[in-house]
Amino acid sequence: MGETVACALAPSACAIIFVETTEFMSEHKVFCAKLKQELPGLEEAPFDSELGQKIYNQVSQQAWGQWTEYCKMLLNEYRLNPARKQDQEVIVKQMEQFFFGEGAAPPAQYVPPAH
Repeated sequence: MGETVACALAPSACAIIFVETTEFMSEHKVFCAKLKQELPGLEEAPFDSELGQKIYNQVSQQAWGQWTEYCKMLLNEYRLNPARKQDQEVIVKQMEQFFFGEGAAPPAQYVPPAH
């Protein structure tokens, strides 16, 4: 339901505030570029750049979760180091392709884990 927040002002000026958590989470809806439907968007841009703002405006929470799993696989399969500039460029290119391009294919030698 809601979250109760105490006010830091004098007691006479304070009131109990109810924050409707689900209302905040569902406020930002996007037509997801990846999933092609209207879904809850991210709470904030994932990074401070033009691409970060584009993702905020056009990528759903669900698609972002898919990306994070896909990105883990990329990091492991290609032995990418996010601290290296050239690896960052590979990750960004893959991210753009994943969300806004034809989709991203896993590496040819990738074998998904057995469940």
